[in-house]
Amino acid sequence: MPSTKVDALIIGAGPAGLMCAYNLSQAGLHIRIVDKKAERLQKGQADVLHVRGLEIIDSLGLSSQILKDAQRSVHTATYASSPSVNGEISLVSRKSTVQGVESYMPFMGLYAQSSVEGILREALASGEKYIPSATFAPQFQSLSPAHKVEVEQGVSPVEMKVADNHQDYPVTIRLQHPSGQTETVRAKYVIGCDGAHSWTRSQLGIEMVGETSDQVWGLVDAYVDTDFPDIRVLTAFENNGRRAMLIPRENDMVRFTIQISESDVSVDSQTGRVDRTKVGVDRIMELVKELIRPYRIEFRRVDWSGVYVVGQRLASKYQDENGRVYIVGDACHTHSPHAGQGMNAAISDAHNLSWKLVHVLKAWGTPDLLRTYESERRGFASQLIEFHVRLAEVMSGQVKGTSTE
Repeated sequence: MPSTKVDALIIGAGPAGLMCAYNLSQAGLHIRIVDKKAERLQKGQADVLHVRGLEIIDSLGLSSQILKDAQRSVHTATYASSPSVNGEISLVSRKSTVQGVESYMPFMGLYAQSSVEGILREALASGEKYIPSATFAPQFQSLSPAHKVEVEQGVSPVEMKVADNHQDYPVTIRLQHPSGQTETVRAKYVIGCDGAHSWTRSQLGIEMVGETSDQVWGLVDAYVDTDFPDIRVLTAFENNGRRAMLIPRENDMVRFTIQISESDVSVDSQTGRVDRTKVGVDRIMELVKELIRPYRIEFRRVDWSGVYVVGQRLASKYQDENGRVYIVGDACHTHSPHAGQGMNAAISDAHNLSWKLVHVLKAWGTPDLLRTYESERRGFASQLIEFHVRLAEVMSGQVKGTSTE
C-alpha cells in the first residue's frame, strides 16, 4: 500500500481513543484511528460515568442518549453482617453519591462502556458537526468542517520511528492489516490509547511503576429476580470478611463485583495473571447468593462475566522526548475498578490532550502547550491510584472502613 499522511494517528479505539478521534475530527483535522481487535467491544468492561465524565460528554453534544438510558445514582447503601446474625446482612448506612461537588448533573450515570463507545463511534462516522467553534477556537477563529471517520478494526501497528521535529510529519508508523498487507503512515502526532499492555508505550521504552496485588475479584452482569430491597441502588456489601459491590445498570440489568478467595483461583506469582479456568460464572453467582442472605436472588440471564486481579501502576512519563507521541488512559495508568474511575480518567485524559493538540495543529498555540498534558494528568492519576490503593484495602478487609467512605 502507498504511504499516507495524517495530522494524528490514534492507536486503540476504547473510550480514550474514540474521545481523541472525536475531538480532533470535529476540528476538521485529518486523522485515522486503528484498533487491533477484529471487532468492537460489545459488552462488559466499565460501567460508571462520574460527574466530570458526564459534563465532558455533555459539552461535546453527546449526552442525550446517556441521560435518557443510564441508571442515575444519587445515593449509596452499605449492608454488612455481624457475628450475632449467622452470616446474614442488614442495612448499615446510606450516603449521598455526590458530596461537595457543584454540577448541573449531580449524580453518577451507570451506563455500559460499550454503549458509550457506540455513541462516539456513531458520531465519528456521521461526520456531523456537534461542537460549536467557540468550544475549541479562540475568538474570531473558525473550525473546518468535521470529517467522517471509521475505526479501522483488526489493524495493528508493527513499527514506529520518530525523526526530529524539523520534519512536517516526523512519526512513521507501519501498520499491518488483517490481510497481512502492510502500510506506512506518516503522522504529525501519534496518540497511544492501546490499554494496559500498550504497544505504543513499549516502543517508547516507558516503564510502568507499581505492583499487582493478590486481590482477585469476579464480575457478573445479569438480569435477576430478587427480594433485596436496594437492587436499584449502588450498594457495598461485607459479609463475614467477603466484600462486594452492586451496580444497577441500564435496562434493569445489574452488576455484582465480588471478592474471590484464594481457594477459588490460582495466581501466577511472576505475571500476576489469574488462572480463569479455576472460577467460572456459576461460582461467582453462588458467592453472590451466599453474600446477600437472608435475601433471595435468582439469575435469569447472564450478559457478561469476568475475573481480574487488582493492579495499581503509573507510567514514568506520558510522552516521547520530542513531544510527538503520547499515551492516554490505561496506557499510562491502571488501577482497580472499584470506584468506577477508569473510563472517566481515560475520557478526561483524552479531552485534556486533544483540545491542546487542536490548538497546536491550528497554530493557535505553541507546542509548549502540550507539556501541560503530562503535568496535569499524571498528577491526577497519582492521586487516583493512592485513592484506589486505600479503597482496594478497605474492600478486601486489609484495613478498617467502608467502601462508601
